[in-house]
Amino acid sequence: MVSGLIHSCTIQARRRQQALAFTAGSGAVEAGQTVSGSASGATAIVMAAEAGSLAVRDLVGAFEAGEEISTPTWSGTLVSQEDRTSRSGEPLWYWGSSAVTRCRLYYKGGSGGVVQGDAGQIVTQQLRVMLPAGVEIGMIGYRVATEAVGFAGTYSLVALYPRSGAAGLDHWEAVLVEAA
Repeated sequence: MVSGLIHSCTIQARRRQQALAFTAGSGAVEAGQTVSGSASGATAIVMAAEAGSLAVRDLVGAFEAGEEISTPTWSGTLVSQEDRTSRSGEPLWYWGSSAVTRCRLYYKGGSGGVVQGDAGQIVTQQLRVMLPAGVEIGMIGYRVATEAVGFAGTYSLVALYPRSGAAGLDHWEAVLVEAA
């Protein structure tokens, strides 16, 4: 593994929101609560409660139709679990975070991101990051977040390069831009 990974980064993956349709609900569900399945043991975080449905994220496991689902302040019976969609039928997404990993954020040439070109113009260089070989990342559906001093923010990937050594993949290098 490459040495000098002095910063901390969180790799975020784009994931589909889920909808849990239910009947016989009682109590009041609140956004941010964990909903659990009594038989399946599945869990998720409630994003919103709508008429007969919960919008959830961070799903662990799979809920089973007919089981009781509950939060600390609410309970109901699950009818179905499916991908949540917009009114036009498009899937709805959220950015889920994986574990924090070591990384190294830098500007090529150590310039701090701003250099003066030959004609005197100011040129802004793109931020780069080195990540360990074991990190799950790809060009589509991933981004990097950090709170490192001088680099804090959330970034989309512009380019991703696998860097190999004698033993195979040594680390990843990516070019970043601020996420919209």
